[in-house]
Amino acid sequence: ATAQSAIERGIISAATASQVQEIEHYGKGWTTCLAFSPDGTRLAVGSMLGVYLYDALTQEEIRFLPTGSSVWSLAFSPDGTLATGNWEGWIQLWDVRRGEKRQLPGYAGGVFGLAFSPDGTRLAAVSCAQRTEAGCTSGGVGLWDVATGQRIGQLVGHTDWVVGVAFSPDGRTLATASQDGRVLLWDVSTGKARQTLEVPGAQVRSVAFSPDGDLLAAGLSDGTVRWWEAATGKVVQVLTAHRLEVNQVAFSPGADHGSPLLLASAGDDGLVRLWEVPGGLPHLTLQGHTWAVSAIAFSPDGRTLASASWDGTLRGWDLSSGRAKWRIGQHTLSVTGLAFAQPPLLAMGLADGTIRLLDVPSLRERSVLYGHTGAVRALAISGETLVSAGDDRTVRLWKLPGGTLQKVLRGHTAEVTGVAVSPDRLWIASGSKDGTIRLWEMATGREAQKIYVSGEVYDLAFLPDGTNPGSPLLASASEAGVHLWDGVSGRLVEEIRRDVIAQAVAFSPDGGLLAWGSSGQIEIWDMAAGQVLRTMLRPANPLELAFSPDGTVLASGWQDGLTVLGETRTGMELASLVGFPYGIPLEVAIFRPVPAFSPDGTLLAIGSWDGTVRLWGLYR
Repeated sequence: ATAQSAIERGIISAATASQVQEIEHYGKGWTTCLAFSPDGTRLAVGSMLGVYLYDALTQEEIRFLPTGSSVWSLAFSPDGTLATGNWEGWIQLWDVRRGEKRQLPGYAGGVFGLAFSPDGTRLAAVSCAQRTEAGCTSGGVGLWDVATGQRIGQLVGHTDWVVGVAFSPDGRTLATASQDGRVLLWDVSTGKARQTLEVPGAQVRSVAFSPDGDLLAAGLSDGTVRWWEAATGKVVQVLTAHRLEVNQVAFSPGADHGSPLLLASAGDDGLVRLWEVPGGLPHLTLQGHTWAVSAIAFSPDGRTLASASWDGTLRGWDLSSGRAKWRIGQHTLSVTGLAFAQPPLLAMGLADGTIRLLDVPSLRERSVLYGHTGAVRALAISGETLVSAGDDRTVRLWKLPGGTLQKVLRGHTAEVTGVAVSPDRLWIASGSKDGTIRLWEMATGREAQKIYVSGEVYDLAFLPDGTNPGSPLLASASEAGVHLWDGVSGRLVEEIRRDVIAQAVAFSPDGGLLAWGSSGQIEIWDMAAGQVLRTMLRPANPLELAFSPDGTVLASGWQDGLTVLGETRTGMELASLVGFPYGIPLEVAIFRPVPAFSPDGTLLAIGSWDGTVRLWGLYR
């Protein structure tokens, strides 16, 4: 069945919600790591969904390896076996041509670095070996026998997360990088640390040996890159490489035909820099990414550098010219906002500050809107106007369907987390963590009212058209509870709840019901009777709410990664949809599932922290 045929089938309602199925999806998950195969023909990319294998020459997707959890590290062995480490702590060894795997026990805290010994007989993996409420208290460094799959060593010495690992070219030394601010050099034969390289005031993000093993380089959280003599620990260079953290360093395969040996560094500033070794002179700066570069890898011939960024792209750079020669998309960051428009169009706000416009139902990317300099937190569509709010403290108005920026509304002094447009399209309301709700004239962008709330504001909703003629009614969800305001004067109309921290709020299409989400529950309020009709309970926090157009279904996005469809009349759970298949780690739970119904009620879109949007509908 096709996505188009699903649209022709019927409306999502209380009677049909249990039958919805995923009919289309956008996105491959944001990337954490990448590596070229030893023969240079394949590029493996680790993402929130698994591992994607691309043809290194044509950039065509060859295979997807389902790892069962988000991938945080990978490495090729000399014979082409691919090792992957995931959030659940599994280590998997893949035959990439057949898609077959062996699974090894790893670390319960996830596997964040992998390295094969040069002869391919041993595999090193790093993580956290012991966690408490205070954080990681013992870094995990382990060695596995690749043939048997047995752990043959546990190296103890780090006192925080270990996030980087590298074997020396002769296989005798293992280097590990930790957030405890140290690089440890281990004797592989004895498992003892023989040297400690201290980096005061910074965390070590990555380590790499030079091809001859003489130098050891590290990338640091303070934006510096440094390298030492591997044998003596003497500092050779300390470079101020990036304005923000350095996520990875990598040496080129070797000097060739008079070309210098190069060290590449990838930073949160969106740049990849190449440095001549050992002198430390700048060689190239690779510019093109618009967000943090999370991973880099040299091709085996040293002519190409691949980079992965949180801007949703992979790029291949020609190192003779410094220009990008290819680009792979759809590896986008977390989805933070969704809104449908007519003609069929889906606006998707992302944590990288971009807004992407997707055709519906194909979810083909039509355009990317740039402007916000922080995560987009909320979207609202009124007619041909898209309104967005973000961490950069601005509200922006865009003209649809092209996406031309029309206005930028400034005034908030903290992140703007909620936005709504009045039914008469005269007013825009924005809510912020600065504890204010601001009312703006839509035509001019003038700030007309400022409402002070005793706490951060998280969500806003106007009472739908025709239900309160003359003066639009505005509902707010905040640290101070749930309130109703006059949407023109800013006057407080009613304090509905003050004993909850409300994260989300939504009106039913007929205006008869108001729903809000707070700790572990959703309450549905009867506007006419002025009382709670029913309560929906779950062992998580509801962070997003959306009513179906017919008002019979309430979709809720929860902190545990599930989107629950509930019947508004009874509160009964009709369906539980998994937007992100592996659950949401608590560290990123702020990026919750974001549900949105199409105006005709035939489609439900769910955006996820993994960078995907899934489209749900009904099959005949």
